[in-house]
Amino acid sequence: MEIQWAEVLPPLSVIVTVLLMWWRLDNKIESTSKALDDKIEDTRKALDDKIEDTRRVLDDKIEGVRIASETAHQSIRDDLCDLKVTTATIKTDVEWLKNDRQQ
Repeated sequence: MEIQWAEVLPPLSVIVTVLLMWWRLDNKIESTSKALDDKIEDTRKALDDKIEDTRRVLDDKIEGVRIASETAHQSIRDDLCDLKVTTATIKTDVEWLKNDRQQ
């Protein structure tokens, strides 16, 4: 039994060509997939860094607002205490003047 190369070569060359093209496409798909995975990972890291920076900035601003609020409340309490002392002093002076006039 002899191989009829004239009949076998055309289908064989097509099969080999298809296999080579499949192998090249598979390699391209793999390299593209790896490149995309790398870009996605880089983007994820960049976003994580930005989120962390934003969190730190917001934490600092929140702490600043908290300190300012505490300072304002303390100032208001001090002013109220001063007003109470002034009011008490005025009441005492008025009472003293009333008593002084009645005598």
